[in-house]
Amino acid sequence: MRRRLFAATALALCAATLRTGAAATSAAPPTADQLVARVVEVRRATGFRIRAALTHTSLGANVPDVRQLLIKGRRTPTGSTVLYQQLWPAVTGGRALVIDLRENHRLSGFQYESGRVTSITEQMLGLPFFDSDVRLEDVAETFWYWPSRQTAGEEFIGEDRTAIVELRPGPATPTTYSLVKTWLSADRAVALRAQMFGRDGRLLKQVGFYRLLKVGDRWVPAIVTVEPVDRQSRTVIEGVKIESVAPMPSTEFSVAAVRKLVGSR
Repeated sequence: MRRRLFAATALALCAATLRTGAAATSAAPPTADQLVARVVEVRRATGFRIRAALTHTSLGANVPDVRQLLIKGRRTPTGSTVLYQQLWPAVTGGRALVIDLRENHRLSGFQYESGRVTSITEQMLGLPFFDSDVRLEDVAETFWYWPSRQTAGEEFIGEDRTAIVELRPGPATPTTYSLVKTWLSADRAVALRAQMFGRDGRLLKQVGFYRLLKVGDRWVPAIVTVEPVDRQSRTVIEGVKIESVAPMPSTEFSVAAVRKLVGSR
């Protein structure tokens, strides 16, 4: 009797194990849409403030171009507004940039330079960000909202297992790129690497994201490197202090507020 009971119990355990294993192996990996949606979702922090150093090095230059920036922003379920202010070296009259993404994910905002305000248009997507290898389009990161997304394999970056996701713009999407390829950590919902391809299909630059920090409920890279394929220059942005802050009103990002903030420097 005991032998029959033991045998029945063993069979039941084996069956349960087989069912569990089958369920695990049949579980489908997340789709490209699901991966990108999670990245976008965790980025919707109510407010953040970052002090960062931007270092741009050109081939043959004896001294790198170093700037200290203050970055602060607000994100909502339908958009984001971010202010980038140059703290050092000081610019007479001040220097800042406001990037505004509305519900349609189209780029807007303005540049403030020595008291002069210039509205940002989609024709300015390819302009450099504070004279670096970063472009305004890179800062805006509108590629997360491009309509075509597909996975293209997996790769380990350090201890992170990443899914390679290719994002392509629609025919009428304003952009300087034809493809942005990202390496996404599903566990941390953050990109660890990205490649940008020009309109001719050629690779233009590679972006690396390093020293991930947990800030609030999301992972944030403290170091970002941008390396053009021509190897003529390199840009490194390093966050010195990164923090979540209370929600900021939209009035803090108006022309009047920025003029008052940076114009007095």
